[in-house]
Amino acid sequence: MLRDLVAVASVAVSLVALGVSLVVQWGQRRREDFELARSLHQDLTSGEVAQARDILGGLVRSDRALDATSSVEATRAYFTLLWCFERIEVGLQISSGRPRQFLTRAIRWHVLEWERDIVVAKRKIEKCRGAGIDDERSQAAPRPSCQRAMTWRPSAAVR
Repeated sequence: MLRDLVAVASVAVSLVALGVSLVVQWGQRRREDFELARSLHQDLTSGEVAQARDILGGLVRSDRALDATSSVEATRAYFTLLWCFERIEVGLQISSGRPRQFLTRAIRWHVLEWERDIVVAKRKIEKCRGAGIDDERSQAAPRPSCQRAMTWRPSAAVR
């Protein structure tokens, strides 16, 4: 009888330990997802990507033609921004729930703005270069058929 009681107690303790470990794992995953979302938003809004956005924004809003030097700089900025959106797309694919909603809301304005502007920037760069930009392998490259800067959009729930 005592052995049966010990066995039942052992099973109960094991189940409680399993439950606690699952809760801890869930909490850790959620914290990591929020940190990923924060990091991706920071990547989009600061440093090298912010400089790229500034260069491309000036190009889009300017009537002046690019010269060879500014064309190289604009091309570099184009890919810097494009690759940032690729990183964000990956982040959206691997996150879920509230962290994903947080990231989607945080980048919403940027996506809507660059959805239009990156196509204009690309055309101006290509015109100066006299050739197309080789961005065919980029998941986020604008496609002539849809005129979109990214292959994804913020979910309808947060628009």
